[in-house]
Amino acid sequence: MILILFGLSGSGKNYVGEILKNKFDFLFYDADEWLTTEMQTSISNKTPFTQAMRDAFCEVIIKKTQALQTEFPNKSIVISQALYKEVNRDQINKSFSDILFIEVQSSTDVILSRLRKRGNWVDENYAIQISKNFEDATLAHQVIINEQDGDYAITSQLQSILKLDVKKKVNPPVLALGFFSNLNSDHPLLVTHDNAITISASSNSPTQ
Repeated sequence: MILILFGLSGSGKNYVGEILKNKFDFLFYDADEWLTTEMQTSISNKTPFTQAMRDAFCEVIIKKTQALQTEFPNKSIVISQALYKEVNRDQINKSFSDILFIEVQSSTDVILSRLRKRGNWVDENYAIQISKNFEDATLAHQVIINEQDGDYAITSQLQSILKLDVKKKVNPPVLALGFFSNLNSDHPLLVTHDNAITISASSNSPTQ
């Protein structure tokens, strides 16, 4: 199985990924480590990605994930990536037969607070700028609410979604953690939590 964690920068995708790694024995990879040179330059210059950049990067994610499945055939895999565009989520979805998308959501205040504390290449202003490019998810996915409640709240939600026991090994999946939410047009980072922890057919990270 493949798990994809997606969502806005600052939503806490990597935090959820680390919990899956440490408590549920998943292999966890932050796809930002695979960013192309072109995308890194775009982030440094505080300019949005082009769609061509996103499409090419998703092919990298697909190939890297397939390689991980080959190298670790008995492990579940979690990939964290923002995936702002639905076409790119669908691009990845079509490449794997056993895949689950999880949108990681946080309130605007929490997201902005995290970004200020990080002090890395995605600052508050850049995150607000690129958040306008985020598209609501229409493919089936689950939702995790990631506020500042500690591991227990996240672990409980993961157990509810995945039906796993802590420290229990599961058959090879690839998890993609991301963030699909409704954005407020006046406040691009404002998210809503409708249908949380439910499968929806309609509706981080520096990447878009």
